[in-house]
Amino acid sequence: MPESDDWRLRNAPPGLAGSAVRHRPYRMPRPSWDHDHCILCWQKIAEAPTPDAVHDGYVLANDDWLCPECFATLGERLGLHEVRDDRA
Repeated sequence: MPESDDWRLRNAPPGLAGSAVRHRPYRMPRPSWDHDHCILCWQKIAEAPTPDAVHDGYVLANDDWLCPECFATLGERLGLHEVRDDRA
């Protein structure tokens, strides 16, 4: 369980607690937009092979992203719940 003073929690936007998330491979929304960042730790999330990026994560309804590490370590604490569906 992360410590209560986990620095990533300072980056949590209002309304994040209790949100539904979907696990997705990252896909560029358009050619000029090649990556996003985790809203908690700022980890790069990209489609193209990049050494400093992860290639999948958890997307919220507003298209914000969480990296797998933040979801694994903070998801339960924030009350996040994964919604599974057939989209990929």
